Amino acid sequence: MHTYIGDYLSESSLSIENLQYTRTGKLGDNWYAMGYGGLLEMMYVGAGGELLYRPPPQRRAHPP
Repeated sequence: MHTYIGDYLSESSLSIENLQYTRTGKLGDNWYAMGYGGLLEMMYVGAGGELLYRPPPQRRAHPP
C-alpha cells in the first residue's frame, strides 16, 4: 500500500531498484517463446511473454 511508503523506505538502506528475469526457448518446429518478469520500479512488478513463428526460408520470392 502506498500509504506506508515512508516506513518502507526507512527500514533499510539496502534495496534493489530494478530486476528482470528472461527465459527463452524453442517450442517446436519454427515456434519460439520468451517469458519475462521482474521489478520495474519501487513497489511495482510486471510479467509478460511473447510467441514467435518463424517460417523456414523460401527458395524463391513470392509476389505480394
